[in-house]
Amino acid sequence: MALQAILVPERWWAHSKQSVDFIKRYIFPGGQLVGLGAISQALAGTALRLVHYEDITPHYAETLRRWRASFLEQRDAIAALGMDERFFRTWDYYLAYCEGAFHERVNLAAQLVFENPGLRRRAILGALRA
Repeated sequence: MALQAILVPERWWAHSKQSVDFIKRYIFPGGQLVGLGAISQALAGTALRLVHYEDITPHYAETLRRWRASFLEQRDAIAALGMDERFFRTWDYYLAYCEGAFHERVNLAAQLVFENPGLRRRAILGALRA
């Protein structure tokens, strides 16, 4: 299984579960980022094991910077769609807020690969028998 996830560092996981920030209030009501530990706990009863973890946080900060620049360049087109100043300011703030959060590693972005060793073994044995 391949998973790309936005994570909260483990040291802030407990606080994050108890707090409501701008994103939880206005962008993703009811949303909650998880830590790697929570993902591991969710998979504990399965045969899946983490075999690769790639931290893409710096790349995600850059992606958000570019998304925001593109968004700002399209201000007139956004207004032409009927979006008001509040919409524009909200999304400008959201993109800047997220860029800063990834840049400062308050949020993390990662690609994770999990595998089921039993399935791999069976596939190899099946190939050997063929």
